[in-house]
Amino acid sequence: MLRSLVGSEMCIRDSNSYLQGELSEKERSIKMLHERLDLMTEENHTKDRRIAIMLEKLRQHNIDPSSNVASVRIPEETYATMKVKLVSQASTIELLHEKIDSLSDDVSRKQNVMDAMKRE
Repeated sequence: MLRSLVGSEMCIRDSNSYLQGELSEKERSIKMLHERLDLMTEENHTKDRRIAIMLEKLRQHNIDPSSNVASVRIPEETYATMKVKLVSQASTIELLHEKIDSLSDDVSRKQNVMDAMKRE
């Protein structure tokens, strides 16, 4: 014969369901952040490859890219804009890494709580 749940058992049952929902939500957030980080990392790799190609082309034309004498002039405004974008992307990647670490820690804590609740 089935018996009805007492208040504390209902709380445990409901909190377990709540934690599982929270865990799923955090895992989705982590997955989304990983995907975003992968895209940004790939974008940076693409830019690195383009820079390497440009450096090679400069060398082919006997232009030393490390020289203080600039044969190719980039307008200051364009250079400043590019620099701001690169710094912004680097900051965004760093923040994404921190967010992923934080969410991973949160998921681990919630998983530990759920495991402890299952043992009880």
